[in-house]
Amino acid sequence: MIIALLSMITSAFASQSDIRFPGACDGSAAVVVAPRLFVSAYDERNFLLTFTFDGEPVGSPFDLDRFLNVPAGSESDLEGGALAGDGRIYWIGSHGRNKNAKLRPERHRFFATQWDGKLSTVGHARSDLLDALLSDPNYKDLGLQSASTNAPEAEDGLNIEGLAAAPDAALFIGFRNPLFTINGDKHALVVTLLNPAELVDKGGSTPRFAGPRYLNLGGRGIRSLDRLKDGTYRIVAGAIDDNKDFALFSWDGTTQPSQLKADFTDFNPEALIETAPGAVMAISDDGTDICKAAPASEQSFRGRALP
Repeated sequence: MIIALLSMITSAFASQSDIRFPGACDGSAAVVVAPRLFVSAYDERNFLLTFTFDGEPVGSPFDLDRFLNVPAGSESDLEGGALAGDGRIYWIGSHGRNKNAKLRPERHRFFATQWDGKLSTVGHARSDLLDALLSDPNYKDLGLQSASTNAPEAEDGLNIEGLAAAPDAALFIGFRNPLFTINGDKHALVVTLLNPAELVDKGGSTPRFAGPRYLNLGGRGIRSLDRLKDGTYRIVAGAIDDNKDFALFSWDGTTQPSQLKADFTDFNPEALIETAPGAVMAISDDGTDICKAAPASEQSFRGRALP
């Protein structure tokens, strides 16, 4: 019965070219780890899934509850992933509260896994990234402390959804919320984490950040931030709330992004993977209430090639 309902709902809006990936209702973050192979996070549960580009699952779900030191079945709201070289993948939680603005400490997680033909955890999972950012002199006057007490999709809430490798072994952290008004236009915030390897490998080190960057994405926040093999970036931008105002941008890591054509009709892009040089596939959040209530064996999300 559930399968039939899911099929009816998704077939109504799925493009004929969409690829379906089983085992979860969305791919909230995705990282290519080998030719035609990627690892995906699921923001409703703390596990990682591996797929071929064609939608075939590889191996079993990789559970993270124990490593993250969170209750079994809890939600660390994993929203961003970045391949940093030598098979290391960094992952980040949303660091936001729940929809009722209730504190969710399990969402304050930054950690790494290793891909050597299979997944393993690396070093230490960190829970102090946001606290360090809020006390950093470059950020303490930006209103982030107040934003961190609001619901993530509220006006001036706080919500991290992007993570990408940056020059000099750093990471770019992309914020969906809050937005910042500059010269009359709302801009999205990008934070550069300077010492990710040190944080994960040594555990006791203090997070260090460069100054803030602000991107003009047409009044949208960052839903996904991904580095391509040529060193440029693709950004999926969207509203801070549930409004479906999605757009795709190209960014060189320095100047302001440029908007690209992309078809997000009946699609909720949450992540991107590079399937060939310069070609990307968007990964959708298909987490309807029906899908979330279904057994994992009956859940799935979609991928869509973008021109």
